[in-house]
Amino acid sequence: MNFVDEVLHFICQQKMFITGDKAVVAVSGGPDSVALLDVLLQLKDQLGIELHVAHLNHRLRGTQSDADAEFVRQLASRLGLAATVEGRDVPEFIRKRGLSQEEGAREVRYLFLQEVAKGVGATKIATAHNLDDQAETVLFRLLRGAGRRGLLGIPSVRDGLFVRPLLGTSRKQIEEYLTQRGLSFRCDSSNADLSYTRNRIRHQLLPLLRKNYNPDIVTTLARTAEILRDEDYFLEEQTSQVHALSVKQKTNRKIILDINRLSDYHICLRRRVLRNILQQLLGKEGYPEFGQVEQLVQLAGSESGWIQIASELRAQRCGNLLIMKRGKVPPFQKKVGIPAQTKIPELNAQISTQVLTAEQFREKFPQVGSQTQTAFLDLDTICGELQVRSRRPGDSFQPLGIKGHKKVKDLLIDRKMPRILRDEVPILTDQEKVVWVVGIEINAPCKLTPRTQRILRVQFQSDSSATKMLRHQD
Repeated sequence: MNFVDEVLHFICQQKMFITGDKAVVAVSGGPDSVALLDVLLQLKDQLGIELHVAHLNHRLRGTQSDADAEFVRQLASRLGLAATVEGRDVPEFIRKRGLSQEEGAREVRYLFLQEVAKGVGATKIATAHNLDDQAETVLFRLLRGAGRRGLLGIPSVRDGLFVRPLLGTSRKQIEEYLTQRGLSFRCDSSNADLSYTRNRIRHQLLPLLRKNYNPDIVTTLARTAEILRDEDYFLEEQTSQVHALSVKQKTNRKIILDINRLSDYHICLRRRVLRNILQQLLGKEGYPEFGQVEQLVQLAGSESGWIQIASELRAQRCGNLLIMKRGKVPPFQKKVGIPAQTKIPELNAQISTQVLTAEQFREKFPQVGSQTQTAFLDLDTICGELQVRSRRPGDSFQPLGIKGHKKVKDLLIDRKMPRILRDEVPILTDQEKVVWVVGIEINAPCKLTPRTQRILRVQFQSDSSATKMLRHQD
C-alpha cells in the first residue's frame, strides 16, 4: 500500500470526513504539513471535500517566521487554493497569560484555526500530527506524571472538528514521501533547540530507546495509546451511566450525588464520576488534579465532612448526599406583591402569592399536609409589604410549637440543612418580622387559626431548591 492509500485508509477507518466537508488545513510550511496538504489535495475529489489553507505567523523567530508565512502563501497560490495567512503577537500573549512559549503558541494557534474555520464556513480542521508526535506526546506526559487519561495521546478526531490524517504514519514515511514527490518545505530551527523538553525527547530519549531497548518504540508507544484510548471510551460510557444514576440534582454551579448509589460501583468508576463532576464545576479554572479527586473520594467515603477543593469550589458530605458547589448565592432582596409572581434570578426560582377566603381555602385545600414549598398564612398578621431576601446574621422568629424566638441559623442546623446550601434558603419578611423561612418553617404568629378570614397562599418554585434536599438525607 503506497503512502496516499495508507492515509486514505486511516481517514476512512477513523471517519474523519463526510462528503461536503470543508477542511481548513493547518500548514506551517514544515515537512509534515506540506505532505498533509499534498495528500489531501490528491484525495479531495475522492473524499468529496473542499480545502482552505491556514497559516499563523507566531512572530517568534523574526525573519524566519515571516519567510515561513510567505512560503505558505505562495504554495497555496501555486496549488490554486484559498488561504488565510495572518500574524499574532504570541510573545505578548505569553507574557500576559504567564504561559510557556510552547503552551502559548499552541493556544493561540488553535484559537486562530477555529476563527478561520468559522470565518470560511469550514466543518473540519486538519493538522499534521504523525505517529512520532504521538509517541513523543505519550513519553512527554508520562515523564510529567500524567494519569491514564494523559497517556491516551493525541486523538485522531477531537470534538468532531479537529482531524489528524497523518497520525497513522511515521515521520520516516513522510520524509520518504516528500523526497519521492520532490516537494520543498521549510525547516523550523526551534525544533533543534534542546532547551525544550519535547525536543530532548525527540532527539535524545527516543533514539536512545530505539537503539538500546526497542527498535520499534514509536509504534509500540502509539499502539499503547490507542489501546488505552479504546478502553477509556468504554470506561467513559460506564461512567456516564453511573453518573446519571447517582445525580440527585444538577445546576451550572451545583451537583448533588446520592452516595448510596455511587458506592455500589468500583472505585475506578467512582473516581471517574467525581473527576468529571469536578471538571464541570471547575470550568475554566483548569483540569482537576489527582489530589482534588482523592479529597472527594475520601469525603464520599466518610460519614460527614466539609472540604474546600478550589478557591470557589466546596464539597460537603451530609447524610447520604455528597454536595459539590461552586461559589455562593449573592445577597438579594425583592419586593413581593399580593397577588403576584416574583422572580428570584439568584436562585433561578420564583415566588407566587394568592389571596383566598376561608371558604375558598376549605374547598381547594381540604388537606394541606406537609407542602414544604407552599405556606398558608393569616393575611391579617402581615404588616406592610412583603419581601423575599437572603438570610442575614441575627435573623430570628418563633417556629411553630415552641415559645420564644429562635435564630434562623440555629433552625437550619436543627433541621440538618447542609452548611453548603444554607445561603440558598430564602427568607420571606414583612416590614416587622420574618414570616416564613421558605421551605422550612413559618412564623407561629402568622399561622392559620379558626378565626382566620383571609388566607395568603405563598408558593416557592425552583427545580434546585435546597429544601428539597432535606427529604433525601438519612
